[in-house]
Amino acid sequence: MTVRAALALALAWAVALAAVPAAAAPPDRAALYTGRAVITGRDNEPERRRGFAEALDEVAGRVAGAPAPDALRADAAAFVAGFDLLDRKQGIQVSDEQGTRDRAYVLTVRFDPARLGAALRAAGLAPWEGERSAILARLTVDDTVRRYRLTQDSPHGYGPREALRSLARRLMVPLRLPDTPGDDRPRPDEAVLEGTLAMDGAGLWTLDWRLDGAGAARGGRIERVSFDVALRAAVDASLAAFRR
Repeated sequence: MTVRAALALALAWAVALAAVPAAAAPPDRAALYTGRAVITGRDNEPERRRGFAEALDEVAGRVAGAPAPDALRADAAAFVAGFDLLDRKQGIQVSDEQGTRDRAYVLTVRFDPARLGAALRAAGLAPWEGERSAILARLTVDDTVRRYRLTQDSPHGYGPREALRSLARRLMVPLRLPDTPGDDRPRPDEAVLEGTLAMDGAGLWTLDWRLDGAGAARGGRIERVSFDVALRAAVDASLAAFRR
């Protein structure tokens, strides 16, 4: 794959994920079983194996809701159908003695859905390849300085907002934030993830959350962690409710 083609594919991927509608069709199976990792060196085999394992973990989290077992991670190359490398510094002159050995590359790994799916089932992790229910995230954030509703472009809350967007991309979940604080009514067939994310004096976060709608109901509290860990736990638990 040429660099131009790889960049075009990455752009198309980002646009497709950003445009997922509320009533989403089942995700593309090949995309579900594609993972990415950043590795060092084009021909560095230990790094490539590490990248395969990291990409497999991403896929397992997306389709099975759990990290890949160690045995599957160790044998990740056995499930690879193909991969591409994109030089993150393409066009920039090599300026170190080791040439491209220490250059960073984005490794895109396409796993074989049938083989990896069977291996996950054998490990007790049932793959979920069906439609992802859309989620409206209605979150109030209290950062000890101010309390506000997190929206698409609220002046505060950049970190939690980007964490949710990253989760939506990685898990291929049609998840959105309200456009404005007063425009937070769910669309038809859209579940609501409601919660309060509060920071304590030590800089740790607690999330009280509840999911309602789309045939699922679940809630809980995640205490004294980083905000990205708290949000990932709530989204993972929400997806587990949809799988039932």
